[in-house]
Amino acid sequence: MKNDMSNDSPSAHLARACELAQRYYQKFYATCFWFCPPELQINSPDALDTVVEGLRSNGGRAGWNAAREIMLCL
Repeated sequence: MKNDMSNDSPSAHLARACELAQRYYQKFYATCFWFCPPELQINSPDALDTVVEGLRSNGGRAGWNAAREIMLCL
């Protein structure tokens, strides 16, 4: 079931996207983010872009779906 975030502030959307991105960064670290520091904190739009691009480029179908989920938060 999809969460309805239409009434949330932009900062709430960003926070949710960062939370998801952090989870997927850890889950896909070995296959998608080996070139980044393992302790990277996903807390900015630039970091979100890095995660989404890495998931789409190297995560296969599961990574593509994870990137989609992150982007739907924004």
